[in-house]
Amino acid sequence: MDLGPCDDGDNCTADSCVAGQCVHADKTGTDAVTCRLAALDADLSAAGPTKLGGAARAAALRARIGKAQSLVERSRSLNGKKSLKKLRGANKQMGVFVKLVKRGQSRSKIAAPLAEQLLTLASDTASRLQQLIPP
Repeated sequence: MDLGPCDDGDNCTADSCVAGQCVHADKTGTDAVTCRLAALDADLSAAGPTKLGGAARAAALRARIGKAQSLVERSRSLNGKKSLKKLRGANKQMGVFVKLVKRGQSRSKIAAPLAEQLLTLASDTASRLQQLIPP
């Protein structure tokens, strides 16, 4: 379905036209997490190894996001404790990702603006993941 002017270009929103007005509702649940992980992956790809402090650090960062994506996708087909285990694993991967970015920033390997962009999106992703995991 073509939403024309109502498509805001943000893959993390569900766009619609209601009574002639554009509505951009945030995706929820695993869809919200999956979309943000894809955005992180795209940001890492766009930055390239040089801006991420070298090929090894870039690969490590992409590996964490890839693993989190895989775990979230696998959680979709599971129920109960098995699903929660995958979501907790994805949350752990996000924690490692944040540590890697902070370490790269503190060692001047990742420029502050890029690091802040990645950390903000990672924080939002982790927050949405934690909403799916009961205390």
